[in-house]
Amino acid sequence: MKFNSLNTKNLGIVRKAIDGALVAVGEELNMSIKTGHCSYSEKNCDFKLKVALIGEDGQVHSQVAEDFLEHANMYGLKPEDLNRVFKCNGMSYTIIGLKSRNTKYPILVQVLDTNKTLKMTARGVRMALNRKEDSLSL
Repeated sequence: MKFNSLNTKNLGIVRKAIDGALVAVGEELNMSIKTGHCSYSEKNCDFKLKVALIGEDGQVHSQVAEDFLEHANMYGLKPEDLNRVFKCNGMSYTIIGLKSRNTKYPILVQVLDTNKTLKMTARGVRMALNRKEDSLSL
């Protein structure tokens, strides 16, 4: 396939091809390697790469996971809650990380059925885990 110019449709194809090629490199190096943010013009583009080690337990050590481990207590959660599965409104979720800059919805969860990543409030996650409000350590 040959492109005459770059646009969001073409870059989606390019991203998919790059991510596919990075899977083999990541497996060889025991890392998760994916394309991140892309900025582009009509004739060129720049992709950010997201690289994370894979632990002995098979879990990817992403930045949001590391942030959760470091700051969970500030949100009334425990570091061991990372990768914990809970139910909320009849759906199952896994806690995958924390984005502390997002003050309203800082906890990142993954829907088990679809693998879709969503943001939740710390209070909502604590309630789903049956944690009391007085467990906060701010």
